[in-house]
Amino acid sequence: MIGAGAGVTGALITQLMQARTERAKWLRSKKEETYANALRYLLRMRNRRSAIEPGGKAYISEEHRGEWLSDIVDAQFWTSILTIYCSEDQKSAIAEVSQDLNSVVEDIAWGKASSMQGIEYVKYTPKRMARWHEKVLTCAREDVGATFE
Repeated sequence: MIGAGAGVTGALITQLMQARTERAKWLRSKKEETYANALRYLLRMRNRRSAIEPGGKAYISEEHRGEWLSDIVDAQFWTSILTIYCSEDQKSAIAEVSQDLNSVVEDIAWGKASSMQGIEYVKYTPKRMARWHEKVLTCAREDVGATFE
């Protein structure tokens, strides 16, 4: 009787430990996926160009601005989701990027840059875009990179 109870208890403990391990693997996978998508769209938003002026300056042509705006919204989405999956140590840095992106999207969609002429408003964003990408990349290295060591 005691042996059977110990066997059942051992099986339950093993099952609980396995469930915890599986959850940790799933969470790590979601974190990696979310970081990868956030970084992908931050780079697309930062680097999308569709034409080059005769002097060599690349820019986004009017017919491709919708795609660029879509990249910005995708970056906004993935950084928002990242605030759910990132570790507590990275949460404030990721939340700062997310809030900054929310502000830019709001300005473009509803405020300062609501007209296509107003899209010039976002000229101030390239350095910010670079900072956002670097900040999320640094967080990913600290957060996800640690899981591969």
